[in-house]
Amino acid sequence: MRELRTLRRLRKAMPASRRSVEHLLAEVAALRSEAATLREELANAERSILTQRLFLPNGEGRRESSPVESLAPTREPRELSDCLEKLDELAPHAFPIWRELLDVNADTYLDFPIHSCSVEGHPMAEMFRCFLKPYLGGAVLDVGCGPQPVPYYLLDYPVERMAGVDPLPPAAPHPFVFVHGVAEFLPWEDQTFSVVVVGTSLDHVLLLDRALGEIRRVLKPDGHLVTWVSFIPGAARYDPYSPDVQKVDDYHLFHFDRPWFEDLLGVHFIAEEHFSFPHPEFSRFYSFLRR
Repeated sequence: MRELRTLRRLRKAMPASRRSVEHLLAEVAALRSEAATLREELANAERSILTQRLFLPNGEGRRESSPVESLAPTREPRELSDCLEKLDELAPHAFPIWRELLDVNADTYLDFPIHSCSVEGHPMAEMFRCFLKPYLGGAVLDVGCGPQPVPYYLLDYPVERMAGVDPLPPAAPHPFVFVHGVAEFLPWEDQTFSVVVVGTSLDHVLLLDRALGEIRRVLKPDGHLVTWVSFIPGAARYDPYSPDVQKVDDYHLFHFDRPWFEDLLGVHFIAEEHFSFPHPEFSRFYSFLRR
């Protein structure tokens, strides 16, 4: 008899429970829709702010406007094979993994997919172009310039003032001075460049400490490093010299987390400006002055 009364109470309560659940689900759907609208409004605001930078004067007003000297590399090593041999000697545990990832990335970049390469149509590449524009002036080096002819963020800059370096060969000859090499061994003399650009390439470098030291070396005293990075909160600090180093996914030996990224860059550079995005993937643009 007691079980029957309990069953009756449950039957009476069920419609109310269903109504309660349906009400909660409707509230969740409404909140998700509102959040999506706010994210879109934020993205539009970010785009608007950065787009205005395209109409600012670039660095020609505060850097030399005269023709730059020849950007042909003059230092060794200038052959990719020599660079790879030296990297293997410096980081024998990490190098074979990094070398394998390099081949995977090369296959990924075939045909310049919008999600992977800085080409027209890549929304973040277009925003990085806006961020970078006021800094452009004088000789510019793009570290990790990619296989596409000219990265979208440098599309309108005079090619005679540009140089690029990348371990991946171009699909067709670049119209600017190009070195088939790596960031750890830049074959240019000290203080050659007014600007060094690194767009989504720092997290593909094998030896960060050496690459950042090289970037500082080739920058002029008042030069800028302008970079585009993505953060994974909580990502472990990368040590390429550890015997226990392992890849973190099919494309990277490591991911950046903002605290240790800024600490690492602070050894050689002073942060001057940054622009952050909550989406996608905690992307952030930085400009650094050389210390």
